[in-house]
Amino acid sequence: MADGLIYEAPDGTFQESNLEYLEQIAINTGGNNVNPSKVNKFGYNTDIDTGTSPEIIASFGGTCDPSVNVISTAQTFTITYNNTTDGSTATGARMLLISYLDADLAAATAYHTLGSTGSDVTAFTGVGINRAVVVVFGGEIYNVNDIDLTATTDATIQARIPALKSVTQQCIYHTPINRTLKLNFIKISALKVSGGGGVPVVNIVGYSYSRVTGGRYAIFDIELDTSIENNLIIPFSDPIVFTGREVVYFEASTDVNNTKLSVRFSGDEIDS
Repeated sequence: MADGLIYEAPDGTFQESNLEYLEQIAINTGGNNVNPSKVNKFGYNTDIDTGTSPEIIASFGGTCDPSVNVISTAQTFTITYNNTTDGSTATGARMLLISYLDADLAAATAYHTLGSTGSDVTAFTGVGINRAVVVVFGGEIYNVNDIDLTATTDATIQARIPALKSVTQQCIYHTPINRTLKLNFIKISALKVSGGGGVPVVNIVGYSYSRVTGGRYAIFDIELDTSIENNLIIPFSDPIVFTGREVVYFEASTDVNNTKLSVRFSGDEIDS
């Protein structure tokens, strides 16, 4: 994401070439392209506890019921932010580039300029967000506080740009219609971040939720014992294949409170 700092607009204008460059930033960090494209997703959950797990691997955490959390009817997104630190006249984030699925389940991108009230509604509608990136700043080099994107009608969180990160951190991918994702790489890191003693054993499960059948399918299941190792890197010689309208996401459970888990997964996406 450091390449994003190349962009400058001292006079407040946006040239078409600059906008195309910013779209490439979103593409290279997990957005969508025409054919083929590289999908690169990364995220973390900093506080997985025994009483709340399994939790989704996303900065906003919590449990995930895809029948509730995956949007079925296209709707706008409500963007909430701290308007004293981020927004049209603040020093933090001022403009976002959002990669999402539109009402037809096709990949799309849209720019959103933050207002000054702390809550905006997007001009576009969609059924899922794959990535949101800060592309214009007010002096800082990051968003100062969390920026949340919530489904306006369903009132379910769809994405968060955590404070200081400038990009969403969530292991969720909405595969566009008529596209195929070939997942060929996973990296997992786990550790206990606070509290008393204990060496967590973490169970990580990857799922596919089908927008067609309404069913959830387990496609990856592995244990990570942090008394032995904290990191796993898994390249697949034969990729895990997901077709259009599948939602890929990862959850984790732990036997020790205050466990942090970070995951990255990537693969090639092509026309079906």
